[in-house]
Amino acid sequence: MTKQIFQSKLSRLTQLMGIEPKTLSSDTRAALEQIPCVETSDPGKLCAAPLVSVRILTYNHERWIAQAIESVLMQTCDFEFEVVIGEDCSTDRTRGICLDYQRRFPHIIRVLHSEANVGIERNSLRSNARLRGAFVCPFEGDDYWLDARKLQKQVDLLRKHPDAALCVAFVKMAHGEGPPEIAWKPPRVKERLAFRDLHRYLYHPSARMMRRTFLEQFYAAGTVTYSDTSVLQLASHFGGVVQLPEYLSVYRHTGVGAFSGAGHFGRLRIAMRINAETAAFLYPRHRWFFTQTLYKQTVDFLCLSGNGLSRAERREAFGLARALAGLPVHRIGKTFRLLLRR
Repeated sequence: MTKQIFQSKLSRLTQLMGIEPKTLSSDTRAALEQIPCVETSDPGKLCAAPLVSVRILTYNHERWIAQAIESVLMQTCDFEFEVVIGEDCSTDRTRGICLDYQRRFPHIIRVLHSEANVGIERNSLRSNARLRGAFVCPFEGDDYWLDARKLQKQVDLLRKHPDAALCVAFVKMAHGEGPPEIAWKPPRVKERLAFRDLHRYLYHPSARMMRRTFLEQFYAAGTVTYSDTSVLQLASHFGGVVQLPEYLSVYRHTGVGAFSGAGHFGRLRIAMRINAETAAFLYPRHRWFFTQTLYKQTVDFLCLSGNGLSRAERREAFGLARALAGLPVHRIGKTFRLLLRR
């Protein structure tokens, strides 16, 4: 199957699923100029050349943002770093807390904000575009770090592997205000990860560090939405991924995030959108993984009551997913034949 045919079938499948195309312009600079942004910082006190930029995205994190910031401020390392907080017009006291920390730590903290909510994707873009460090740590305002040497350890590992784009580590999980616990069994420990290894464990963004050059390559691609999953997948393409086998952060599950709070249909559409965009960009590399994943997600979508598709559309969607995955007709199975006849 040629790339053109693959992309055509994929485009029609996502259209049937009700998945909207990438909303940001492929020209990152033009897209960035359209996003309102005000920076509160003290340029005269900030370090001139931070090695690491810690980027915190926050919205309505009044209960947790202080703990997140404090876990960054406790870092001990032999280099300078900055903290860039992207505050997206919260309706609670989040902005006030962030600005208070900026006044207390003007040599480290910069706060980006606006008078209107811009959404997580645009907040991420405007924040990422203003980072100055050679290494970047993505972070959200309801998570926090466990290790005071997180930055130092990950910088050391990326320096050891100068070709690697991304460093990952293990993460614990907390439900709301609950204590952190080990929710996922760590994979077999090895320093360099292959593409197939990236899907065997939740390598959460709060425990990552990436090179800013990789971030620039990601946005230059222009056709893939910035997300937790797409960054991980493209990192394996642009240099590779290395692993630090330690628990460095806590992922706080609150059920109100952009993904977890989107509902069943919403989460499925988001996951399919990211996989479809990344599959089209990397094709034919890792084709088997992406087509099998999209096939399973399509079946899940068709099995949900209230998907809004007519019988003809269900048949077409299933046929497209089957063709992309290269599955013969006899592999469909009786259950799905009955599903398509409803």
